[in-house]
Amino acid sequence: MDSYCPNCQKLLDAAIAVGGSGSPRSGDVTVCVYCGALLSFGVGLRLRVLTWDEVLALPLDVRQRLAVVQQVAAEFQAERARRS
Repeated sequence: MDSYCPNCQKLLDAAIAVGGSGSPRSGDVTVCVYCGALLSFGVGLRLRVLTWDEVLALPLDVRQRLAVVQQVAAEFQAERARRS
C-alpha cells in the first residue's frame, strides 16, 4: 500500500491495525506517523483527513487509542529530529 498523507504529503507505505486485525478497509481510521493527522481510508484506500465532527463521532475507546498513537508518533519524530 503506497499513499501520501493528505495533510503533510509524506509517503505512507505501510499500515498497522491499532485495534482489530488485517489490512485496512474503507472507513478505517489511522494516524500519520509523520504529522499525527487523523486519517480515514476511503474508496480505493485513498487517505483523507478526518473532520472534527468525524473524530467526535468515533467511540471513546477508539479516540483514546488514536491519541496514544499520535503521542507515540510525536515522540518518534522528536527522537528522529534529535538524532539528525
